Amino acid sequence: MHEKFWPLQYAYLENALTVARRHHIDIVKTNYALTLHGYEEYAALSFDERIKVMSIANVGDEIQTLVPIQFYPYLTTFLDRESLTNYKYVRKLTILMNAWLGDDRMQFPNASNFRPILTSIHISGEWIKKPESISYLQSHSPIGARDNHTLQTLQSLNITSYLSGCATALLRNPHNERTEKIYAIDVSDEILKRVLPAEIYGRLIVMSHKAWPYIHSPFGRSMKAVNLALKFYAQARLVITSRLHAAMPCVGLKTPVIFLRTEELPGGAAGRIEGLDQLWHTYDVTNEAKTAETTELLRRFNWTSPPFNPNKQMALELKKKMLNHIFHESPQFISVATMFGWIKNGTKDDDQ
Repeated sequence: MHEKFWPLQYAYLENALTVARRHHIDIVKTNYALTLHGYEEYAALSFDERIKVMSIANVGDEIQTLVPIQFYPYLTTFLDRESLTNYKYVRKLTILMNAWLGDDRMQFPNASNFRPILTSIHISGEWIKKPESISYLQSHSPIGARDNHTLQTLQSLNITSYLSGCATALLRNPHNERTEKIYAIDVSDEILKRVLPAEIYGRLIVMSHKAWPYIHSPFGRSMKAVNLALKFYAQARLVITSRLHAAMPCVGLKTPVIFLRTEELPGGAAGRIEGLDQLWHTYDVTNEAKTAETTELLRRFNWTSPPFNPNKQMALELKKKMLNHIFHESPQFISVATMFGWIKNGTKDDDQ
């Protein structure tokens, strides 16, 4: 009996079609799949417009793109986060959205066929205060709030919401063995050299979520880069970072994280981690006194056998809320989750 795992989730670098066949999963052409499922479309977010504006890409964006795909019976298209209104919604289109919505250019389409399921979002900017924005979010509630800042904002506007954390915590680890490698993701060399013991600093593998745009074209190449990063994180002994979308995937992958809270976090908006820093080993390096304290604490850290991430119960509760939201929205999601392991023997496999 072959276990049926979602190809993009469990075989990071293998061709999805090859993996599907190996696990005896039937593959059909998209048009036939649409016929079978009543011509409903399923989409994931892309970030090409942002890349054009910023002239640099963020691997963390594509990590978020990977998450909802594991619940879809099939994927028909990608929608750019900054230009949702440009797509022609001919058929009913469902999209599980986990993203930062903080730009007035980000507008939801006025299309009855567009069905956003807002499972994990961070909100900033003035657009949220517009009456049409409030009305739109109320009509598509409940809203999964990624952080306490967003949760408080939504609740102050009488929008039904719950604390979800980041959906990247729904990634699961297909690897049984870990390497001895310690990765540092987007933390300045000055801080690393200051707070880490010399022997640990000397063995770090330094990486970044910043990538030049050519890496992100075509889309398949960017997914390969994302999957490679996730493979590193999944097998790491420890990840040291100040990146939300490096830390949160590691919660799902059960990889210990040291989160160094800097004065200006990579990607901006420190409010994005409000309420989430309990999920990692968080240390403060925002000023001289706190940096000195962190240096002493990390001198006593168990580098040989890093402790598990703290607050496992909170992580499970956040994942449970997101899964309940997702499964409530469509029987299709339940069917896919059963096939690929999120539901076993009629119950959610929350501890994965």
